[in-house]
Amino acid sequence: MRDTVPEQLALPGEKFSSLTEEQLFFIAFAQPFCASLDKIVIDPTDPHTPVQWRPKGAIRNFPAFRNAFNCPANDDYAPDAHCEVWVSDLMHAEFMEKMKERR
Repeated sequence: MRDTVPEQLALPGEKFSSLTEEQLFFIAFAQPFCASLDKIVIDPTDPHTPVQWRPKGAIRNFPAFRNAFNCPANDDYAPDAHCEVWVSDLMHAEFMEKMKERR
């Protein structure tokens, strides 16, 4: 992937214009879960994870997030002890190689 998004595709404003494609992917992933925490009602009968934990729980287990944001070792968002839910190391390496080829 490119270091930054091409100018013609970049989002406006300083907050987004310097983000990489990988970082924008993860921001887009989390966007549907955005909510005002004071409006969240936790229903004890709801079997789903509370909305504020859904994106964080998923990305903590995805090494590509750690790489995209250069998280330090054992960061809260990328702990060393995490689950390999979606990919093995081999699958992750293959995925990253394919992404490099798309440059």
